[in-house]
Amino acid sequence: MPWPPNRVLYPEGGYYRLDGEHVKTDVGDGSDTTLFMVPDALIREHSKVIDSALSKVSPGTERRVRLPNINPAHFNWYVEWLFSGRLWIFVQNRVPHNWEGHEVAESEEFERWLLCLRLSSAVKDSDFRDALVDGFIEWISQLDRDYGWEYGVKVAWAVDAYAGSESPMRELAADAAFRNWDTSDFTKLTETRATPLWFCGLVLAKATAARHFGNDRTKHPLPPKEITTTCEYHEHDNHGKICYKKRRPF
Repeated sequence: MPWPPNRVLYPEGGYYRLDGEHVKTDVGDGSDTTLFMVPDALIREHSKVIDSALSKVSPGTERRVRLPNINPAHFNWYVEWLFSGRLWIFVQNRVPHNWEGHEVAESEEFERWLLCLRLSSAVKDSDFRDALVDGFIEWISQLDRDYGWEYGVKVAWAVDAYAGSESPMRELAADAAFRNWDTSDFTKLTETRATPLWFCGLVLAKATAARHFGNDRTKHPLPPKEITTTCEYHEHDNHGKICYKKRRPF
């Protein structure tokens, strides 16, 4: 086995026992509430919201947290990531890209990614958001040039709402658009006000740099940036942490 039974290897060189102290987390509201039992040290390492709530619990009392505004199904995706270190965006038995019906699977996957991004903001977990960056890059690699205006604008607004003004995810949103959009998509960007101003500015700046790269005589076009160096779009440096991928078992 990759690590001892009943334990999760995290961070590197240390273990969190799964049979140790757990946090009871009530997720959802009313009849839709679901109880999750998550190792105390594991979830407090990640979620600032839960860590803050538990810091106010008196010694000797039940370690229990309520998250009434979160969908239990969405929180389950988060717990799966906490235990496995893997974030799965692709749906099971998905139709390959360009096959009949592929749009349905891709739309479902994109919606899952958006919901997880909102969840990362709700639980305040920057590592989970970094994992979402990697999941997005993996997903967009399957679309190539089919990542058009509609996807790009939705990503921009989601990043604007859930990642914050200092997040490197803004560069990711702009690079994804610049790399995959066609001429008609760029035209919409300049003709409408349906996108965040920062997104318009970043995309147009990249397009301008590509058009004018080189000296006046040669004008070699700047090739679109490949979205492969994922840490460039991660937040861990902003928080003085190492990348989650170096601290999780894979």
